[in-house]
Amino acid sequence: MRNMPALFREYMTLDQRRAGAEGLSIAEFKRWSDLKRVLGREFQPGVQDSKQDRRGSVRVPVRLRMGFESYGEIRESLMTNLSRGGLFVATPNPLPMGATLHLRIRIEESQQEVEVEGEVASLNSGPGLLDEELGMGVRFIRLSDAQQKAVDDLYERSMRRALESN
Repeated sequence: MRNMPALFREYMTLDQRRAGAEGLSIAEFKRWSDLKRVLGREFQPGVQDSKQDRRGSVRVPVRLRMGFESYGEIRESLMTNLSRGGLFVATPNPLPMGATLHLRIRIEESQQEVEVEGEVASLNSGPGLLDEELGMGVRFIRLSDAQQKAVDDLYERSMRRALESN
């Protein structure tokens, strides 16, 4: 049996370096890719490796209430997964591809909100969703350093929580 918390820590260290100015060596990038695949299989066992490999980071299952605003309309919904680059919103009325939206993600334990801008990048393709459930994949856009840090912190906490519950 694998020590998932140790693999998570190694992945996070490499992932932060990958996103930073120094980047990764070829060997480190291969290790990061391998770890991303292992963690992806843990969190999304039904998703093919080829699809996991195309993603910029592991998608972590979460269940957080959130609000989003687009076209002057405010809606409440549920975020069902999170990565460093975006999230999946379960909603019966997804916005069209390319639509921009303002997201407010509620962090229940701290009663804080993370506010970011996003763009609809996919429709009805949430991992593990039932056929009758609808939603949209949202890619983060124009994040400030502070917003990226808030997303990264939420991502790390979510991954830790998901590993603890597995």
